[in-house]
Amino acid sequence: MKPFLISFLLLLTACASQAMPKNDADLVGQPSTMTSAEARAVSGLDAEYVVLYERLNQVCKLPPERPFGLTPDQMDCVVSRTVSAFGAEAGESGCRAQLEQGTFIGCIVDGTLLTLVAKNAGSADIPWELFWSDQLGAWERLNAVLNENATKHCKSASQSDAAACQDDYVLRLFEIDRTAVAGCPTGWAREDCVSGVATVKLIRSKLPYLF
Repeated sequence: MKPFLISFLLLLTACASQAMPKNDADLVGQPSTMTSAEARAVSGLDAEYVVLYERLNQVCKLPPERPFGLTPDQMDCVVSRTVSAFGAEAGESGCRAQLEQGTFIGCIVDGTLLTLVAKNAGSADIPWELFWSDQLGAWERLNAVLNENATKHCKSASQSDAAACQDDYVLRLFEIDRTAVAGCPTGWAREDCVSGVATVKLIRSKLPYLF
Protein backbone atom coordinates (compact mmCIF):
# COMPACT_ATOMS: atom_id res chain seq x y z
CA MET A 1 0.00 0.00 0.00
CA LYS A 2 1.29 3.45 -0.87
CA PRO A 3 2.17 5.81 2.02
CA PHE A 4 -0.80 8.17 1.74
CA LEU A 5 -0.56 11.59 3.35
CA ILE A 6 2.43 10.69 5.49
CA SER A 7 3.69 14.10 6.53
CA PHE A 8 0.27 15.67 7.04
CA LEU A 9 -1.25 12.89 9.12
CA LEU A 10 1.88 12.67 11.24
CA LEU A 11 1.69 16.42 11.76
CA LEU A 12 -1.89 16.04 12.96
CA THR A 13 -0.86 13.26 15.31
CA ALA A 14 1.94 15.36 16.78
CA CYS A 15 -0.41 18.29 17.25
CA ALA A 16 -2.98 16.04 18.88
CA SER A 17 -0.50 14.72 21.43
CA GLN A 18 0.58 18.25 22.36
CA ALA A 19 -2.59 20.27 22.12
CA MET A 20 -5.62 18.03 22.48
CA PRO A 21 -7.53 18.25 25.76
CA LYS A 22 -8.02 14.99 27.65
CA ASN A 23 -11.70 14.71 26.77
CA ASP A 24 -10.76 14.54 23.08
CA ALA A 25 -8.54 11.51 23.56
CA ASP A 26 -10.77 9.54 21.20
CA LEU A 27 -9.11 11.35 18.30
CA VAL A 28 -6.47 8.62 18.35
CA GLY A 29 -6.76 4.96 19.23
CA GLN A 30 -4.13 2.29 19.68
CA PRO A 31 -0.55 3.07 20.80
CA SER A 32 1.99 4.52 18.40
CA THR A 33 4.11 1.36 18.74
CA MET A 34 1.84 -0.37 16.22
CA THR A 35 3.62 -1.24 12.98
CA SER A 36 2.31 -0.22 9.56
CA ALA A 37 1.31 -3.83 8.88
CA GLU A 38 -0.59 -4.00 12.18
CA ALA A 39 -2.30 -0.68 11.46
CA ARG A 40 -3.33 -1.93 8.03
CA ALA A 41 -4.77 -5.07 9.65
CA VAL A 42 -6.65 -2.94 12.19
CA SER A 43 -8.19 -0.95 9.35
CA GLY A 44 -9.61 -4.15 7.89
CA LEU A 45 -8.03 -3.53 4.49
CA ASP A 46 -6.25 -6.88 4.12
CA ALA A 47 -9.47 -8.76 4.83
CA GLU A 48 -11.44 -6.53 2.47
CA TYR A 49 -9.02 -7.16 -0.38
CA VAL A 50 -9.54 -10.90 0.15
CA VAL A 51 -13.28 -10.34 -0.29
CA LEU A 52 -12.62 -8.32 -3.46
CA TYR A 53 -10.31 -10.98 -4.91
CA GLU A 54 -12.78 -13.75 -4.10
CA ARG A 55 -15.55 -11.85 -5.87
CA LEU A 56 -13.36 -11.44 -8.95
CA ASN A 57 -12.47 -15.13 -8.84
CA GLN A 58 -16.18 -15.98 -8.96
CA VAL A 59 -17.13 -13.40 -11.57
CA CYS A 60 -14.27 -14.23 -13.94
CA LYS A 61 -14.29 -17.96 -13.15
CA LEU A 62 -10.63 -18.01 -12.22
CA PRO A 63 -9.03 -21.30 -11.11
CA PRO A 64 -8.06 -21.51 -7.43
CA GLU A 65 -4.42 -22.11 -8.36
CA ARG A 66 -2.83 -20.19 -11.22
CA PRO A 67 0.87 -21.17 -11.31
CA PHE A 68 1.23 -19.96 -14.89
CA GLY A 69 -0.74 -16.75 -14.58
CA LEU A 70 -4.05 -15.75 -16.12
CA THR A 71 -5.09 -16.37 -19.68
CA PRO A 72 -5.71 -13.31 -21.90
CA ASP A 73 -9.48 -13.81 -21.56
CA GLN A 74 -9.22 -13.98 -17.78
CA MET A 75 -7.08 -10.85 -17.70
CA ASP A 76 -9.60 -9.03 -19.88
CA CYS A 77 -12.37 -10.06 -17.50
CA VAL A 78 -10.50 -8.84 -14.43
CA VAL A 79 -9.73 -5.55 -16.13
CA SER A 80 -13.19 -4.86 -17.54
CA ARG A 81 -15.11 -5.89 -14.41
CA THR A 82 -12.84 -4.00 -12.01
CA VAL A 83 -12.75 -0.84 -14.12
CA SER A 84 -16.53 -0.90 -14.57
CA ALA A 85 -17.30 -1.53 -10.90
CA PHE A 86 -15.03 1.28 -9.71
CA GLY A 87 -15.99 3.67 -12.48
CA ALA A 88 -12.29 3.95 -13.27
CA GLU A 89 -12.31 4.06 -17.06
CA ALA A 90 -9.83 6.95 -16.93
CA GLY A 91 -7.30 4.73 -15.17
CA GLU A 92 -7.55 1.58 -17.29
CA SER A 93 -4.66 2.35 -19.62
CA GLY A 94 -2.40 3.63 -16.84
CA CYS A 95 -3.00 0.64 -14.58
CA ARG A 96 -2.84 -2.01 -17.32
CA ALA A 97 0.96 -1.81 -17.16
CA GLN A 98 0.71 -3.39 -13.69
CA LEU A 99 -1.16 -6.51 -14.79
CA GLU A 100 1.97 -8.63 -14.99
CA GLN A 101 3.09 -7.54 -11.52
CA GLY A 102 -0.26 -8.45 -10.04
CA THR A 103 -0.91 -4.92 -8.81
CA PHE A 104 -3.55 -3.86 -11.33
CA ILE A 105 -6.44 -4.10 -8.87
CA GLY A 106 -4.56 -2.10 -6.24
CA CYS A 107 -3.78 0.54 -8.86
CA ILE A 108 -7.47 0.91 -9.74
CA VAL A 109 -8.54 1.01 -6.09
CA ASP A 110 -5.83 3.49 -5.05
CA GLY A 111 -6.47 5.70 -8.05
CA THR A 112 -10.19 5.76 -7.33
CA LEU A 113 -9.61 6.78 -3.71
CA LEU A 114 -7.10 9.43 -4.74
CA THR A 115 -9.56 10.82 -7.28
CA LEU A 116 -12.28 10.95 -4.62
CA VAL A 117 -10.16 12.80 -2.08
CA ALA A 118 -8.75 15.18 -4.70
CA LYS A 119 -12.26 16.02 -5.88
CA ASN A 120 -13.44 16.63 -2.32
CA ALA A 121 -10.42 18.86 -1.70
CA GLY A 122 -10.97 20.84 -4.89
CA SER A 123 -7.54 19.93 -6.27
CA ALA A 124 -8.28 20.41 -9.95
CA ASP A 125 -4.72 21.55 -10.64
CA ILE A 126 -3.26 18.06 -10.13
CA PRO A 127 -2.94 16.38 -13.57
CA TRP A 128 -5.37 13.46 -13.71
CA GLU A 129 -2.72 11.29 -15.36
CA LEU A 130 -0.81 11.20 -12.07
CA PHE A 131 -3.76 9.50 -10.38
CA TRP A 132 -3.01 6.36 -12.37
CA SER A 133 0.63 6.64 -13.51
CA ASP A 134 2.33 8.14 -10.43
CA GLN A 135 0.01 7.73 -7.49
CA LEU A 136 2.69 8.42 -4.89
CA GLY A 137 3.54 11.68 -6.63
CA ALA A 138 -0.13 12.59 -6.82
CA TRP A 139 -0.63 11.92 -3.10
CA GLU A 140 2.40 14.06 -2.28
CA ARG A 141 0.94 16.97 -4.25
CA LEU A 142 -2.49 16.43 -2.72
CA ASN A 143 -0.90 16.30 0.72
CA ALA A 144 0.31 19.87 0.29
CA VAL A 145 -3.19 20.97 -0.71
CA LEU A 146 -4.76 19.28 2.32
CA ASN A 147 -2.21 20.86 4.63
CA GLU A 148 -2.91 24.33 3.29
CA ASN A 149 -6.69 23.91 3.21
CA ALA A 150 -6.92 22.43 6.71
CA THR A 151 -4.82 25.25 8.14
CA LYS A 152 -7.10 27.84 6.54
CA HIS A 153 -10.25 25.99 7.54
CA CYS A 154 -9.20 25.77 11.19
CA LYS A 155 -7.41 29.12 11.58
CA SER A 156 -10.10 30.46 13.90
CA ALA A 157 -9.95 27.44 16.22
CA SER A 158 -8.18 27.72 19.55
CA GLN A 159 -4.87 25.92 19.96
CA SER A 160 -6.52 23.16 21.98
CA ASP A 161 -9.15 22.62 19.28
CA ALA A 162 -6.97 23.04 16.18
CA ALA A 163 -5.73 19.45 16.00
CA ALA A 164 -9.24 18.03 16.29
CA CYS A 165 -10.52 20.50 13.68
CA GLN A 166 -7.77 19.63 11.20
CA ASP A 167 -8.15 15.89 11.77
CA ASP A 168 -11.91 16.09 11.24
CA TYR A 169 -11.37 18.15 8.10
CA VAL A 170 -9.06 15.52 6.56
CA LEU A 171 -11.36 12.66 7.57
CA ARG A 172 -14.31 14.38 5.87
CA LEU A 173 -12.34 14.53 2.62
CA PHE A 174 -11.82 10.77 2.94
CA GLU A 175 -15.56 10.51 3.65
CA ILE A 176 -15.04 8.84 7.04
CA ASP A 177 -15.31 10.12 10.62
CA ARG A 178 -13.64 9.73 14.00
CA THR A 179 -15.76 6.72 14.88
CA ALA A 180 -14.45 4.87 11.83
CA VAL A 181 -10.83 5.42 12.86
CA ALA A 182 -11.28 4.93 16.61
CA GLY A 183 -8.92 1.94 16.53
CA CYS A 184 -6.22 3.67 14.49
CA PRO A 185 -2.87 4.36 16.16
CA THR A 186 -0.92 7.53 16.66
CA GLY A 187 2.53 7.98 15.20
CA TRP A 188 4.06 6.57 12.04
CA ALA A 189 1.39 3.97 11.34
CA ARG A 190 -1.61 6.29 11.52
CA GLU A 191 -1.70 7.18 7.82
CA ASP A 192 -1.78 3.48 6.85
CA CYS A 193 -4.76 2.89 9.10
CA VAL A 194 -6.71 6.01 8.11
CA SER A 195 -6.24 5.44 4.39
CA GLY A 196 -6.99 1.75 4.95
CA VAL A 197 -10.31 2.51 6.62
CA ALA A 198 -11.25 4.83 3.75
CA THR A 199 -10.27 2.18 1.20
CA VAL A 200 -12.35 -0.47 2.97
CA LYS A 201 -15.38 1.81 2.74
CA LEU A 202 -14.67 2.44 -0.94
CA ILE A 203 -14.32 -1.26 -1.81
CA ARG A 204 -17.53 -2.14 0.04
CA SER A 205 -19.41 0.54 -1.87
CA LYS A 206 -18.19 -0.90 -5.20
CA LEU A 207 -18.64 -4.62 -4.55
CA PRO A 208 -22.36 -4.61 -5.49
CA TYR A 209 -21.35 -3.43 -8.97
CA LEU A 210 -18.86 -6.25 -9.46
CA PHE A 211 -20.89 -8.90 -11.26
